[in-house]
Amino acid sequence: MHGGAAGSGGQMGERNGAYRTGAFTKAAIAERRQLAHVLSLARCVLNEIK
Repeated sequence: MHGGAAGSGGQMGERNGAYRTGAFTKAAIAERRQLAHVLSLARCVLNEIK
C-alpha cells in the first residue's frame, strides 16, 4: 500500500540521520534566494537605464 496515514513514516532531521550541511542548509538556501532577488532588482534597474 502506498502513502499511509498522516504522520506516518520516518522522523525529520537529525533524528532520522538526515543531516544537512554545506550548500543545502536552510541558511545557505535562504542566502542564495536573497542574492537572486538582489540580482533580479539590479537587472531591472539596468534595463530601465538602457
